[in-house]
Amino acid sequence: MCNIASPVFCQCFQKCRLKEEAATFGALCVLKHLLPRLSEAWHSKIPLLVEAVKSLLEEHNLGVRKALSELIVVMASHCYLVGSSGELFIEYLICNCALTEQNQSYLDSIPNKRTEMKIGAVTPGELRAVCEKGLLLVTITIPEMEHILWPFLLKMIIPQTYTGAVAMVCRCISELWRHRSYGSDMLSECKSRPDIPTAEELLARFVVLLHDPLAREQLATQILTVSSCHP
Repeated sequence: MCNIASPVFCQCFQKCRLKEEAATFGALCVLKHLLPRLSEAWHSKIPLLVEAVKSLLEEHNLGVRKALSELIVVMASHCYLVGSSGELFIEYLICNCALTEQNQSYLDSIPNKRTEMKIGAVTPGELRAVCEKGLLLVTITIPEMEHILWPFLLKMIIPQTYTGAVAMVCRCISELWRHRSYGSDMLSECKSRPDIPTAEELLARFVVLLHDPLAREQLATQILTVSSCHP
């Protein structure tokens, strides 16, 4: 397997760069399945893999987005997500967590729908479910991701674009707090980053969101749970 690892990776990398939906979908699926088995052989190719993933973040095809999201979760499990690129990929998962069926009207206006049928029709709900599960798994099962997720997740609560993902983001923050490895230092880290929203900004956002206590994903419950976290 190791003898063919490099050629296989290069082939998949080239397929991703072509941005042909069917080929890209296939390449992402191959990478997702082989990465756990060839993580050592491909270690030197991490920058190329990160570059390939970045180049596909604007892809509209839901099948490709699902495969890309699954690959990102696999990359996280092998500690391939670091620094700003790690935050970028986590934000991508959150963006997909915010999808609603109403997004379909926009997606339906995008050309090349026939290709999507060939690689498997994926609904916004299915993509959202995959990303919610992936984000939660990354939060709970990969301790190395703690320093990527915190306090970055707090930023994801504020944008209106991600309103549909707030419940899951709050749940992940609660899990981080429960399994935290550096205690009250979590709060000091928030204060050291000027890009992180203040407590007042978060409270204001939560008050606005709580106007709809029956929102999906138990939004009110998740907000109240994360609000009760304390050192």
